[in-house]
Amino acid sequence: MQFFSLLKDSKQVLWGISFGGHIPFANHAEDLMAPASTQKLITAITALARLPGGGDFRFQNSFKGVTASSDTILTGPEFEVSGDPTWGHKYYDNDNLLLRTDKIAAELKARGITKVVGEVKFTHLNSYLDKVSRVELELDGTWKKEWRTECYASLPTHITLAGNCATYVVTGKNSGRWIDPGVNLPVSVSVARVRKGIAVGGVPTLDDRGFATAYRVSGKTTRYPVSIEVPVQGNETWLKNLLALSLKKAGIEYKEKDADPTRDVSAVTPFAPIDVSSPPLREILIPFVQRSLNGIGDRLFLEIAGQANSLDRPSLPELQTMEELTGDHTLIASQSASPLTYSNPSLSDPTQSNAVVIVDGSGLSTPNRMKPGLMWKLLESVKPQNGADRVPYFKDFFASLSIAAKEGTLANATLHNLLRHPLTSGKIFGKTGTVNGVKNVVGYFQKPDQTLEAFVFYTKFRALSNSRVAHMTDSVLIEFARQNSGLEGFQNPVTTLKKPARKSAALSKPRH
Repeated sequence: MQFFSLLKDSKQVLWGISFGGHIPFANHAEDLMAPASTQKLITAITALARLPGGGDFRFQNSFKGVTASSDTILTGPEFEVSGDPTWGHKYYDNDNLLLRTDKIAAELKARGITKVVGEVKFTHLNSYLDKVSRVELELDGTWKKEWRTECYASLPTHITLAGNCATYVVTGKNSGRWIDPGVNLPVSVSVARVRKGIAVGGVPTLDDRGFATAYRVSGKTTRYPVSIEVPVQGNETWLKNLLALSLKKAGIEYKEKDADPTRDVSAVTPFAPIDVSSPPLREILIPFVQRSLNGIGDRLFLEIAGQANSLDRPSLPELQTMEELTGDHTLIASQSASPLTYSNPSLSDPTQSNAVVIVDGSGLSTPNRMKPGLMWKLLESVKPQNGADRVPYFKDFFASLSIAAKEGTLANATLHNLLRHPLTSGKIFGKTGTVNGVKNVVGYFQKPDQTLEAFVFYTKFRALSNSRVAHMTDSVLIEFARQNSGLEGFQNPVTTLKKPARKSAALSKPRH
């Protein structure tokens, strides 16, 4: 315990610590601190607890139409869509935008369809997204307006393809091309070539709903080609184009208008829908937590709120879940005055309030605040006790966590090289969180008897680098593992918390 007591006097880092185990310890455990991406664990737990079906929940999508009983022509093609954030995403669809439309085309061909006729229609299964997607939405406090023009953090839409993000390659001063299939957004290019390169950038032209209708690329570069990621929202046209490409590849003709007006279409029957829904929630959560996918977290946050009819207070389901699990029934009452918005001066500086603050599902927003002690209680409340599960979804939650030196952000060999220590490698399961001046890690240590000990280490710092503080948190985790492994000994923090040795330039860039 001497090790952790010395952290109280640290002049460089404010430590928010809470853990139990062999020798319980807390430091600033009731302070409000920025959770950063550890907020994703609250989102994951709430999603498993509240979305229909828990780990079996899927974002529903399907394709359907009508056809005569003996006909090989499908008419009235229609998509039912739900704002599925996994469609075309590299961690869910193998970075293949055509994966699901190829499945549709293959199924149509297997059922004998040779031609699809009619303009593709869309049915929106989640009507609340109409409200969310408008420029004048009531949730401006949850998403900054400028995020509408960024990839992977943009507002959710009824059709989300590749995280509302496409790649444009600038091939010359006034030329370029999309490398993603199906994108036909007009682009104007004006890029100067210079001796010392400055990365090119782009600005979208938005319509009255905030969707990109054209793009302007400008800047300077030392070389061609150069790739930029471009936000593309309101993707009905993009999905239509993908379907047309898949149908053509499968040898199925597609016409928006029927070229044979004499054909009898009076006796038609519904065509059994082709399911192209998302993976189940338990599979969605693994990359979401391990790879820290902000867009997935924010979409889950809104799906939970939308299904609970609490869009006016989107954090309410998460607060309710935490109250139920931890027994702290002050969370909702402390925020009852008004919704959480950036424009609310009482919450713009959460340090002036005793309220836990949740404004998104990713932890990306700077007003988010969490108490280390409350996060520890939450982790403790869902873990098994005496060999029995306390919540039915713990296995799905636990499977989503990063594993020290093995999987996810805790396997980053540059930032968390010390976690390859035998005491922690494969035995720390958790989530990191990084924003400016914050480097957090929370989760569980698996003890020699296979039981789990929860821990929360939050930090706040100014003059140090992320890598330096990551080295410190690794050292703290090693000592925590030592104390909970029944081992004697003590590592001197003067040597343990020193600056890590310089790494080779060949090492990959750290991923936060």
